[in-house]
Amino acid sequence: SLNPTQVNENISAGLKVTKKTHEGGVAALAARDYRRKGLGLSLIAILAVVLGIRFYLREIESHNKS
Repeated sequence: SLNPTQVNENISAGLKVTKKTHEGGVAALAARDYRRKGLGLSLIAILAVVLGIRFYLREIESHNKS
């Protein structure tokens, strides 16, 4: 009542699906890491601009008080 050929066909079909799913998950994790690095770099750039503006305003205010 057991047909090993039919069982192996079903197993190989299932393994193909799991391989595609695994590859999709790995690609999604790589995309997440790429976005996370981009977000970090943009936050550093924004922080640098804000700090630069703050120091520039302090310099302007100190010249106006003198």
